[in-house]
Amino acid sequence: MNRDRPLSVVGVDVGGTFTDCIGFDAASGEVRIAKLPTTLDNQSRAVVGGIEELGMAFGTLDQVCHGTTTATNAIIERKGVKGALIATRGFRDVVELGRRDRPNAYGLAGGFTPLVPRHRRLEVGGRIGARGEEVEPLTNAGLQTMIGELRALDVEAVAISLMHSYADDSHEKRVEAAIRVALPKLYIARSTAIYPELGEFERSSTAVIAAYVGPIITRYFQRLDTGLRERGFRHDYMVVQSNGGAASHRIAQRYPTTTILSGPAAGVGAATAVGNAAGLDKVVSFDMGGTSADVCVIVNGKVRQSIDNSIGYRMPLQVPMIEMDSIGAGGGSIASIDGAGILRVGPRSAGARPGPACYGWGGTEATVTDAHFVLGHVPAASLAANRIERVDPDAAFRAVKKSVADPLDMSVEAAAEAILEVVNENMAGTMRLATVERGLDVRDFGLVPFGGAGPLHACALMRKLGMSVAAVPVFPGLTSALGTIMADVRHDFVQPVRRLLAEVGRDELDRVIKAHREEGEQLLKLQGIEHVDAHDLTLLLFYSGQRHTVSVEIAADKLAGADIAALYTEAYRQKNGMALDRPVMLVSVCSSVIARTKGLDLATCAAALRKTPPAIQAHTIRARFLGRDMDTRVLDRRSMAAGESVAGPAIIVQRDTTMLIEPGYRATDSSAGSIMITKEA
Repeated sequence: MNRDRPLSVVGVDVGGTFTDCIGFDAASGEVRIAKLPTTLDNQSRAVVGGIEELGMAFGTLDQVCHGTTTATNAIIERKGVKGALIATRGFRDVVELGRRDRPNAYGLAGGFTPLVPRHRRLEVGGRIGARGEEVEPLTNAGLQTMIGELRALDVEAVAISLMHSYADDSHEKRVEAAIRVALPKLYIARSTAIYPELGEFERSSTAVIAAYVGPIITRYFQRLDTGLRERGFRHDYMVVQSNGGAASHRIAQRYPTTTILSGPAAGVGAATAVGNAAGLDKVVSFDMGGTSADVCVIVNGKVRQSIDNSIGYRMPLQVPMIEMDSIGAGGGSIASIDGAGILRVGPRSAGARPGPACYGWGGTEATVTDAHFVLGHVPAASLAANRIERVDPDAAFRAVKKSVADPLDMSVEAAAEAILEVVNENMAGTMRLATVERGLDVRDFGLVPFGGAGPLHACALMRKLGMSVAAVPVFPGLTSALGTIMADVRHDFVQPVRRLLAEVGRDELDRVIKAHREEGEQLLKLQGIEHVDAHDLTLLLFYSGQRHTVSVEIAADKLAGADIAALYTEAYRQKNGMALDRPVMLVSVCSSVIARTKGLDLATCAAALRKTPPAIQAHTIRARFLGRDMDTRVLDRRSMAAGESVAGPAIIVQRDTTMLIEPGYRATDSSAGSIMITKEA
């Protein structure tokens, strides 16, 4: 990968409803976009079809990078493969027992169905102790018995998670080797190969999730690779990982759990670039699509990472992931009245089909988009610019009237405003929690709204949260696709230590860090990358006697002069408001080896957008804001010149989204390409 010349690149975001594509043709300098329905039976068809719609020759492309929800959807919909779990004798029920928690904070009722049922959870003898000593040997006879039981189950994948394998994984490796010989076609997820950490429940759950989605991810990646190569693409395509970095699809196949947050993580990467270009050092990334909204906090261009994650009740996932908060609120979220007579919005969604009633595709239930339509926020011209041609105004009114207005005995317009008030308050609450729970004041942050519905709600969220500025990206509806192109290549590594910090010598840490860098360099070379631009280091520590870790981030080349204990004490004090007088334990050393990429930048996107002729002429309509009907200007974003400013109320239309500028706010097209929304004095 030659980063010293312009590259012809394509970024793709594969969602559950739409597949978004954005391409940069280095020869012509053109930026092209495409949006088409996701082919759920075989998502690779939509990816290939999207690139074809861009009109870019596959043989001339230097890079294709994409984010995918394949693994996420398989887990949420419980459509993974039939798998098994191999556990130490007496511990097969760890994944079902979990921790002492409950699904509802104020209720004792609630169930949990594990991804692997009990009859497919097998046991094997042998035992490793907590210090890595062999308590009981693993016998060949025991392995053969386990192999016979596994063969009889006729499964497609198997997870291996044995007691204390983080301390010594020799037993796990022997089990894996025996299975590979006897059942070579079986997909194997070994816990210590994925994340060798403390916590039998969390480690076992991660291995089970990897086995559950691994064959699905592998088939999808292989089909896409075949489809691209058949059309002339000559390179390995890249996949955005949950940590926000990209990796070759061949490497991502080894670690399928790293793709759980692939698409949303790409969007956060692009939002970080947008915030930097706008001069905002504190940003709340807000990605609102058709079904959900994702919120992420970015400070000084950095996003918090976490290894203690969960994708559902009693389904922890121990892999590095961007810290993100999600809520079931999107343009297709359905409004309804519950049994207590209270207006609810979401999490149920109308999806792409039938979609909101106003689209004219057969939808009959009121959605957030229908509420905007009733109030004049999404005029027919806006939908036409978004290639939605069968607009049905009457259907939107009927849906809001039937679902909300009549049950609450109010006008259709008041009902539409109530729908927006509820969904905006829900999203504002999520943003407050995402900042306040971390000791941050949301009023100090700028907002980066994107996704198909995000820019419609920017001003309302600014008003509710006291935020003074928002930066709307060049292509809001394709920002996650743009983020895939911007993603750096990144590989994460972890080495368990589990000893008192005072007992760990600097030479030992240096050896671990060196080994991580060398392994990272080898993985990068497999992807044709010869350079390493950053080697970030995170140490996981806790006070002796505790269980939950606190992370300390430090550059690997700065470690020599660092007082790790002092850094941990300060990090603990910031998180908990106090420090303890106890010995510090070093739990794990985590490294990130990073290579920067040169792809499509925001300035190029902005220049390309301004070259495209507008789809509509500026005109004025009547729209409703805060209980008042007002003359509202409607214009195409592509008609705005750099530096041009528009006062609200206004509606700014472009192919991939609609932007709503409320009264009292002003939108300015910045030189960096973002539309900057500010509150007028």
